[in-house]
Amino acid sequence: MLTVIVKGTNGCNLACSYCSLGKKSNFKYISKSALDKLLDFSCGFAKYRGENSINFILHGGEPTLVNPNIYDESITHVKEKYPNIKIIISMQTNGLVLTDNFIQLIKKHDISLGISIDGSADIHNSERKTITGKGSYDSVIANIDKALDENIHVSCLMVLTRNALNRDLNYLKYFEKKNLHLKINPLLNYGETVTHPELVLQNGDYAKYLIRVYEEIIQKKLNVSITPIDKILRGIISGQAIRECTFDMKCSEHFLCIDYKGNVYPCGKFSDMEEMCMGNIFYQSYDGIEVFLKDNLCSRRNEKISSKCLKCRFLKLCNAGCSAEALIKGDINGEPILCSDYKILFDYFYTTGLRKFRDVLIQSKRTLEEQK
Repeated sequence: MLTVIVKGTNGCNLACSYCSLGKKSNFKYISKSALDKLLDFSCGFAKYRGENSINFILHGGEPTLVNPNIYDESITHVKEKYPNIKIIISMQTNGLVLTDNFIQLIKKHDISLGISIDGSADIHNSERKTITGKGSYDSVIANIDKALDENIHVSCLMVLTRNALNRDLNYLKYFEKKNLHLKINPLLNYGETVTHPELVLQNGDYAKYLIRVYEEIIQKKLNVSITPIDKILRGIISGQAIRECTFDMKCSEHFLCIDYKGNVYPCGKFSDMEEMCMGNIFYQSYDGIEVFLKDNLCSRRNEKISSKCLKCRFLKLCNAGCSAEALIKGDINGEPILCSDYKILFDYFYTTGLRKFRDVLIQSKRTLEEQK
């Protein structure tokens, strides 16, 4: 299935210390005609490839800054134009403002919400401030509750910075209580992050933190789902590919990113990288996109795999890793910036992590047998 990340604005109502977009003062928002064209182009591309479904992720900047009526009219239009294509929609938001109009939009089009929240209140408030310098945690929590009360599907995204590495993990209880899936992403050193070196992770920090989270869940018997932990463990147990774009050899066949200007990129991580712009929806052809993806990205994970990756025992798990993360490090055909972290994670989950998971299953079986 094709996933299209819709970057409808470069504007935001937060001033996060690690913003991947960097400082911007001239905010732009997508027009109704441009959004019509974007959705139309994307569904046409899916149809061109013979696909019968498409996933749109409303993104930014902050997508709730775009007028909800524009989203509603454009989504309604494209659903009517492409009745044979299943259209799935989600929105990645900072959760600061969730108006009643947006609630109506979300419910009308069955939009899933991904809301950013950086673990505990103190860490979140120190990094995710409003433009007036206030913490945003309480507002985000209130809007998560508001969405859940409306029976809207919500999951959460945490950006891991150095601030959180040695702090307690009590925040996990909140996600268990609310039955919220949490994805933990590492802070990557680009955008506004380059001006905040105190937040930047060192090699191995991300892996060690995820292992600590996993062992906390095991020890305290928490019923909470964490990506990428759950997906890595599932992949190792099943002997199948890890179902996460970072490790997907054919990720470039499944993702596009289109911004408010109509510029097309391979995925959201590549947006604003001029060398990775594939053209513009107002003049770019479908086959032109296919050629760009095959020449620049598909080949990287096939005939252009780096010599270090070819020698790695985990190659079949990571498939040479994320192309965007490799480019951030400096060479798109090289090893990704998180290579050492994933080696630590894979080694752990093949050994100690797998044994701990087995012990949990054995104990669960014994408990069930005793209850009979």
